Formats: sequence, structure tokens, C-alpha cells
Amino acid sequence: SSISTYKLFETFITIDSNSKKDQCSEDISSEELMRFCGIKSRIFERLLTSLAKACNQYNNRVDFKAFCSVIWNICTADSSIFAKFAFDIFDIDNIDRISIPECDALLRMVHNCDTADPAKLDAIKERADKMCHSDGDEEIMISRVEFVNLVQAFPDLLQPLFDIRKCIRHKTNLSEKNW
Repeated sequence: SSISTYKLFETFITIDSNSKKDQCSEDISSEELMRFCGIKSRIFERLLTSLAKACNQYNNRVDFKAFCSVIWNICTADSSIFAKFAFDIFDIDNIDRISIPECDALLRMVHNCDTADPAKLDAIKERADKMCHSDGDEEIMISRVEFVNLVQAFPDLLQPLFDIRKCIRHKTNLSEKNW
């Protein structure tokens, strides 16, 4: 609706003018958006960069049109979309499987910490062991589908991404029905 678009435009201008001391540059950076939201997170930065590239914005800055697309994608994403996004960051070889050490790195990135929560990592290991994607000496792997199912069963694995979505929804001053 036009009211929603106007509220997004107000948010965009607020972010842009806050960083430029009342001078609008007509685009904002991921750092400016993170500062506005009060979030400093490696996964949030990665998410913003990926979404900006999807909008053909390659200089780490987005114009208003791309900003709307980025906000829309974050605010409407469900747990499976966030799970696939996080998984894809670590599935570098595109085999639709990631190892337990890669899951450890994924959890550290998502939770912005130096050490992954052992309980969360154990849940992933247990699920991977049950699916048994290993033949003895091979590394245990978890598939994309299994990881998505795991996140749906244990949303706290990616809770910081859901918190980012909640924060952005709140900061844009749009009601829940808009998302």
C-alpha cells in the first residue's frame, strides 16, 4: 500500500540522513542499516550483502528500490528460507551437504560468538548420525533438507536471524499484517 511504501521511505531517509548529517546520498550501506537496527552481526552483514547483490547493487550500498526489496525479503522469510540461506553460505562445493565442522562455523557466525553452543552442535550431530551420511572413515555430513528440518524442530539454532527479522519489522514501523 502507499502508506507502507511511505513508511519504508521514511525509514530509508532516516537511515540515510543519520549517517550523512542531514545530507541524503540516495543510497545506504549495510553498515548504516546495521547501525540503525542496533545489530552488529556477521550473518546479518552477509545476509544484507547477498540480498543487495540480488538487486544488482554490488558496491555494498542500496538505493531505495533495492532497500525495499531487501527489507521485504528479510521480513517475509520463514525459517526454511533462513535455514537454506545459512546452509548455502557453508556449502561451498554445492554438494547439498555440510560437515559437522562447517555446522560449527555456521553456528558461530549466526550467533556471533567464538564458540558454538555444545547443545546446539550436539543436536546437529545427533540428527546427522541418525541419517548416517558416512561410511566409516568419512566425515559425517548433514543435507540441506535435514538442516531445514532441524531448524524447524529447533528454531533456536538460527534465533539471531529471527531476531533480526523481528527488529527490522519493528524499526520500519509497519504492523505485523504488512508482513
